[in-house]
Amino acid sequence: MISHSVCLIPNPDNIRALALGNVGVFLFFTLSGFVITEALETFYKGRTTEFLINRFLKIYPAYWSSLFISVVILYVVNDPYLSKFNFLSILGNIILVGQYFKLTDFSVISITWAVVVEIEFYVAAAIIFAFTSYQRRKWIFPITLVIATALYAYVSITSSYTRYFGNMQFAPFFILGSTLFYIKVPNVPRTRVSDCMIPFFFFILSIHSFVVYNMHNQNVNIVGAISIFMSLFIIYIYLINFKATSSMEKIDKQLGNMTYFLYLIHMSIILFFEKTFVHQWWLIPLLLAVMCCITLSFLLYRLIEFPIMTVRDQFRGKRLYT
Repeated sequence: MISHSVCLIPNPDNIRALALGNVGVFLFFTLSGFVITEALETFYKGRTTEFLINRFLKIYPAYWSSLFISVVILYVVNDPYLSKFNFLSILGNIILVGQYFKLTDFSVISITWAVVVEIEFYVAAAIIFAFTSYQRRKWIFPITLVIATALYAYVSITSSYTRYFGNMQFAPFFILGSTLFYIKVPNVPRTRVSDCMIPFFFFILSIHSFVVYNMHNQNVNIVGAISIFMSLFIIYIYLINFKATSSMEKIDKQLGNMTYFLYLIHMSIILFFEKTFVHQWWLIPLLLAVMCCITLSFLLYRLIEFPIMTVRDQFRGKRLYT
């Protein structure tokens, strides 16, 4: 939200140069790798179908409600992208992955590319866990890491980012998070060199991926962006080992559900205030945009996410919200 709201303030180039949006997305990919592995090893052990259904219930109802709001805002501000609306583009946006099937080259919520990447790795992880027992994963996982590294290298060397497997450019972030989970579990020694070297290797690949992705934009301050990314990653390492109280865990889970809505709707709300306010009054639209994003995210969380939680808990086999 901070990254995209700079369009409302004067002289935003210094903030844009830090690529804060990319920093947040790639850190979230790392967090997702950790959470996906934790979920499949604990709540959904031997139940990958339930895992995928739960992910569907998490992603799509929130996305559809945010998509509706975003389309309404586009009509209100008479955005030129409306001219791209037709049956196939609408269908492509509804199913979210429409660009894979060449239904549309237009996403109403453009930043959902990151959600599509998440879906890819949800499915990939589910397939790996569905067809391997715990004992077999001991040799399947190393093979998977080698294949993922090879695909990442191929995509990086050939710049094959538009192919179906082009999103392997983000694989290091997910694998980094996954390997950090296995270091964290109590039954695995943390001091063995091999345990530490694998996450370190994918951390280096993650930095490489981050640099390559941001080098496409000549206005990005690579050193500054990497410094922020690494600083936040250190905080992330601390937090995954931090023992939170039950009340803190509850707040964290509720904020986690709100932030997905915040991610989906903030660009449309910022667009509305950008189009309807004079830029000399930048502080007013900025404050109003932030307030509207937070308020609407909370309302959507209560109206959309909260009622679905009971169903998601049934598939999970454990109630996470009290």
